[in-house]
Amino acid sequence: MTNKDINQRLWINQSDKVRSYARRSYELAKEAYDNLEVNSLPWAFAVNHLAYVGVVTDYKPEESLRYLEILLRLKPNPAVWSPRFDDTIGTYHLILAEREWYSKYEEAKNEDRIKQNLQAAKKFLLYAKDKDPGDIDVEEHLERVDLLAGQIPSGRKRARKNPK
Repeated sequence: MTNKDINQRLWINQSDKVRSYARRSYELAKEAYDNLEVNSLPWAFAVNHLAYVGVVTDYKPEESLRYLEILLRLKPNPAVWSPRFDDTIGTYHLILAEREWYSKYEEAKNEDRIKQNLQAAKKFLLYAKDKDPGDIDVEEHLERVDLLAGQIPSGRKRARKNPK
């Protein structure tokens, strides 16, 4: 995975056709969210879809954060929780870390925050992998976590490069 790969995934770099499908997918999930019984399993999957599509595409980011918060509040309820939701939350943290690490603005990078997001991503993704071993996206997300973690220098190396 390279900086180019990550940039290609960004919402602003998607074709009009891809954007149209993503928007339609999001709006259909929003319709389901608005019309299904709250706290039911189908409703929880609609919440997850809204959060995931929003996170991955950066479409309606403030709204997507609200759906992520709702999703997190559902975690203690085993009747509506799915390991796929752990993947969504892990992916959220992974994308935050990637966007910050691959930012063209060096001053925007905070290695501690990136590491915290990678740790959170790995925790949620490993839970998803353990509980839903058939989801191939989880493996790809874990590979991205490991790849990025391997690029961040340790504090000792950083101190040698930039002694204060």
